[in-house]
Amino acid sequence: DFDTINIKKGANGHYAYTLANIFAMADVLGVNADQRKSSDKLQVIVINSLKGGCGKTTSLVNIAAALATTNIKRYRIGIIDLDPQGSSSSFFPSNDHEPITVGDLMRDCIELDEGETWKDLVSNSFEETHIPNIRVLPSGMDDFY
Repeated sequence: DFDTINIKKGANGHYAYTLANIFAMADVLGVNADQRKSSDKLQVIVINSLKGGCGKTTSLVNIAAALATTNIKRYRIGIIDLDPQGSSSSFFPSNDHEPITVGDLMRDCIELDEGETWKDLVSNSFEETHIPNIRVLPSGMDDFY
């Protein structure tokens, strides 16, 4: 039902649709995304080069956004930022808190809350982004020194 989709109307009278709005409208219209089967294998894409300035981050961000916003599949994307400069993390800034970083997890310097498992901690360390279906495990300047 379209009444449940929160679509904002601007001062100019035009509607402003978010990607979440578009996905919700597709669901209402029956254009459902394919669901992953439990037998489907995880796909890993690595973008790596020792040379700086060759487009690694730009490629990563664009490939991730394209895969996450394809309406038919709506892939869930997890980005693990291993760049000491945190370049990928800067495209998808974290919320107003100090995130748990790759280095924090690698150094095993975080205490688990009562009842929390290591798997829960790692999963919850991935930050939500402004693009539905993309989460980022950020890096920080102190992580690799």
